[in-house]
Amino acid sequence: MADDDFLADGGQAREAITHGAFLTPCLRSVWTRRKLTCKVYVKDANRSSINISVGYLLSFIFFKYVKSASFDETSLPETFLLVKSTAPCLFSKQTFRQTGMTQLIDKDANRYESSQENDQQDVKVPFKLEETYGVNFRANTFNASWRTDTKILYSDGILGDILLFDAATGTSSSLLDFSVMADFHEPSASFSFDNSFVAIGHDYESVSFNLFFFLSSYTKIANGDRIPLIKWSPTRNALIYVHENDIYYQVFFDRGSRLRRITNTGVLDTVYNGVPDWVYEEEVLASASAAWFSPDGRHLAFATFNDTNVREMGMLHYGIPGNIKYQYPEELKIKYPKTGSPNPVVSMTVVDLNNSSSKLIDLEPPTDVVGWDKVLYTVRWRNNYQVAVTWTNRVQNKAQIVFYDTKGNGNNVYYEEESEGWLRILPPVFHNEYVIIAKLQESGTSAGRFQHATRFEYVAGKLIDEMDLTAGAKEVISILAVDHVRGRLYYLGNEFDAPSQRNLYSVQLNGNERPVCLSCNVVSPEGKRCTYAYAYFSTDCSYYALSCSGPDPLFVTIRNADHRKVYDWEENRSLRRKVAARTHPTYKNLQVSVNGYKSNVKLSLPPDFDERKRYPLLINV
Repeated sequence: MADDDFLADGGQAREAITHGAFLTPCLRSVWTRRKLTCKVYVKDANRSSINISVGYLLSFIFFKYVKSASFDETSLPETFLLVKSTAPCLFSKQTFRQTGMTQLIDKDANRYESSQENDQQDVKVPFKLEETYGVNFRANTFNASWRTDTKILYSDGILGDILLFDAATGTSSSLLDFSVMADFHEPSASFSFDNSFVAIGHDYESVSFNLFFFLSSYTKIANGDRIPLIKWSPTRNALIYVHENDIYYQVFFDRGSRLRRITNTGVLDTVYNGVPDWVYEEEVLASASAAWFSPDGRHLAFATFNDTNVREMGMLHYGIPGNIKYQYPEELKIKYPKTGSPNPVVSMTVVDLNNSSSKLIDLEPPTDVVGWDKVLYTVRWRNNYQVAVTWTNRVQNKAQIVFYDTKGNGNNVYYEEESEGWLRILPPVFHNEYVIIAKLQESGTSAGRFQHATRFEYVAGKLIDEMDLTAGAKEVISILAVDHVRGRLYYLGNEFDAPSQRNLYSVQLNGNERPVCLSCNVVSPEGKRCTYAYAYFSTDCSYYALSCSGPDPLFVTIRNADHRKVYDWEENRSLRRKVAARTHPTYKNLQVSVNGYKSNVKLSLPPDFDERKRYPLLINV
């Protein structure tokens, strides 16, 4: 998910997309496939309204936000205020205490952590079953996004204000007061590239509805039909949105806007433009977006999925437990391809957004390589005029990367085939003329092959001079960022002897140095070494947020390009106190021989485990 996507219908929230500018000041809830109505419009500084559209998971409101101006609050609609203060508010780091309650203000008044628990509890108690799926032991994550090379957009965890933290100066400025969102239920916000427009989402519900009576001075468009995707341009105050499975592009000005319809082939539940159908969202793209802006925002590449021949399957929806409305389950029909049955027919298109008369350009798939029953796997722009698309055959043991220009000319640059299974495909990344591809390579040991970051040079339309940047018995799990200024590649990986771990590594793109583990020596507040990490990088990689979620409760630090910690962002102190007051299992790691292979096994043994006794056993394979 890109930083400024608003994905209105997604699967379970994944760590790979939580770094986007999708701020939820009130609740951090797991995303589910829920239908809702959306209301979208723009408010400019002169209080004139511009209608956009109406959608279905969130209600969106766009405000032209001018921090240097002030307005008469009584003249604005009663349910929101455009501007509360006439200048940004600055905060400095502080910690304070109140009688009977400890409150921590971290990252410049970002989140208040409170605890009423008795920290002096001497007797530890076991976890209760309901605690394993409730919210009391859920960790706060890096609920923010990098807006520039130094600034982080985040929300105050209690007050709900939207703030910008500057890692270079250590101060925060107020970007949007929560009074703007106070009348909305579970509001969330996403900003345009220069923060002058904000989309406010609210009213999460589990059923569809089409009527809104607040803000009656604004007119609904499309009679409350659904909008599954809103996505900001990376370089201008413009966005695309999908309405009835067709794509629209709207540019906003100080006075008015310009709307362009990009596609007209969408059919609800059958033909999808810019958003994936069920199987692509859940099983392939792992995202509710299938549209990609070029870096300069001029071109848009998007996928179309035709489910006409995909067979339907019935699924029971049980609704909300304890709600009499869901006393009887509801049968839902979804397009669900199974083995041997038709898959969605997928195609790729690119369009020039700056030219209103430009035509849609088809990007022809390499059917001679991957067959007619192809799968669209990854899409990523190499530069402003060339997009890289990875196609596979249906069984996903053949992959072809094609570089397309914006006129539709394709160049097959890389082919990979796996004879002993299927491919695990990551999108390629780019640095000048370098192309970095995750490729299976021999480790030089008896451990066999591992996926490595492999560097090529793109010269005269061909990939040449292959170099393995991460040689050895180690795996590249995902590539997180390329530091174009310092010539570094950042990735998540693990070693052969520790497959359950996940650490952050850096390697020079010139290949002159071996990879360096950046998270291996990071220590938790409890004094244990981090073994499960993730990172979120600023635009030019001058700073990054390092998240460690194991073996102890999650904590987040901000680090600079020299990998030195400069701020503690999130410590989850309240959660740590709760965890410390519980008894914990002990763990044993061992290997078991299965059909000639050594399989890693992790045993979780209950507290006070006695090897002489018999215990019931649950096995997770």
